Amino acid sequence: NEKLMCHSEPQGMPALRESISAYLAKYKQIKTSPDNIVISSGMEYLYQIIIRLIDKNAVFGLEAVGYDIIPALLEMNSLAYVDVPIDENGILQLDFLDKNLSEKTKIVSVNQVSNALGVINPIQEIISKVRKNTNAYIIIDGAQSAPHFKIDVQAMDCDFFVFSGHKMYAPMGTGILYGKEEALRAIQPFHGGGEMIA
Repeated sequence: NEKLMCHSEPQGMPALRESISAYLAKYKQIKTSPDNIVISSGMEYLYQIIIRLIDKNAVFGLEAVGYDIIPALLEMNSLAYVDVPIDENGILQLDFLDKNLSEKTKIVSVNQVSNALGVINPIQEIISKVRKNTNAYIIIDGAQSAPHFKIDVQAMDCDFFVFSGHKMYAPMGTGILYGKEEALRAIQPFHGGGEMIA
């Protein structure tokens, strides 16, 4: 997406995105254009980019998991958040979504697999509830699932799917983001400078 990249990409970056896109299509069923792939220094950086989608006047973003970076980033941007509760077995209480999702909800973030408990969350059910009750962006944290599952982002219908490169044998300090084209285009430029400025 041209908004997320400088006017002239670093040498080799287009080829790298094409390689990642081909790998994801072959092994993970993530069939998408290289233009839908964003590469960064890590998942935290990618979340910082996505958080920019939230209107500063939003009452809260809603997250459905325990990835600490989301609450921290929301607080840094003066945005409230709500955790979806879990039961004694670590199962998300999805009736909470039915009662609390509204037009004020701007982001729902959920990990596909809990790194702490190993619970596989019912992603399709969660996404269905979100789509039914709100226009919020849906972020799937695939850090634990991407190395082990086949991921069909089109069938999943998430706006963003984020995962760590190093858990798939890439170097440490790499994060990969799949984003729907319309969602990526909605993100305002995150960094300025260089050849972005005419």
